[in-house]
Amino acid sequence: MDADRIDFVRRDTTFSGLQDTAVDSGRLFACYELSEYGDGPEHRWGVRPNRRGTSEGEKLIWERFQDYKYIISHHKVHFFDEVLERLIIRLLEDGSLDSFLSDLHGLIFAEHPSTLNDRVKTVMLLKSILLKFDDPWLDVSLREAYVRAAERHDDSSKLFVRLFEGLSEKRDFFKTAFKRDEDFYGTYREIYPEILRPALRQAVVMSLQTLKYRIEAETHEKFGRIVVVGDRASKAQHGLQDEETAAFFGVGELQDFLTRKMRQAALFNVWVDSPINSEVGDCKDLLKFVAERTMNYVEEAVLKQPRLPITND
Repeated sequence: MDADRIDFVRRDTTFSGLQDTAVDSGRLFACYELSEYGDGPEHRWGVRPNRRGTSEGEKLIWERFQDYKYIISHHKVHFFDEVLERLIIRLLEDGSLDSFLSDLHGLIFAEHPSTLNDRVKTVMLLKSILLKFDDPWLDVSLREAYVRAAERHDDSSKLFVRLFEGLSEKRDFFKTAFKRDEDFYGTYREIYPEILRPALRQAVVMSLQTLKYRIEAETHEKFGRIVVVGDRASKAQHGLQDEETAAFFGVGELQDFLTRKMRQAALFNVWVDSPINSEVGDCKDLLKFVAERTMNYVEEAVLKQPRLPITND
């Protein structure tokens, strides 16, 4: 609970049209107090709303969760994030970001400036990074890479062009498989229910976070279509870190509810490049293949875990 979170919750909920914020930030700040919690080595001090301000804290956490679930995890926003991530990786591959990375490396590992000349170099590095590290600079870098890729005809360049155009120019290039959590669960209960087992949920999410690019490449090789796989569950964040923190802020019941609701979020989403008027719902074989590959990687990860010796106990 800090000024930044209060600001983005108020801004995102209002400008997205999701809802008007109900958090009275003035009351929330006025009701803050210094408190201590934990015993022994875990004893520490923290600030929290007092009893009169707990309701405002609860509203803030609830609205923040709503932001994540219905704005940040919205299928169009999620698609934008996933494609942008892949385009940036392409920029790293072709060396477009070498100058920026070199300046960043020099600034991070620079020794404390002891002379005027060293200070000037540090200032120039910082200036170089500040002039680049923003959205307009990234947008220009992507557009320049797009022009270069459009002039080549290798597979990597074609993929970059398709992703960039799907992101910025032709939104109907890619169709989303699941607009709602219910769509995801309804589809996989029918075509591949094994992936919905609750005991495997966390393992599936972790596998997707690290292996989604490999799954995309294998799916493209098999079906000849460009596929983007997004680890959706990791985007639907709940409000607090743990039960102890929730209890400290007086919102333990809200934490329990958000945790249960989080478990209902779709595990992942899939976007497929499609001809006009083509629906992803018809690609059940493709969606089943994505689930099967994911489960294969989950099984491999489980098999690699060290096994405990079996005893009579």
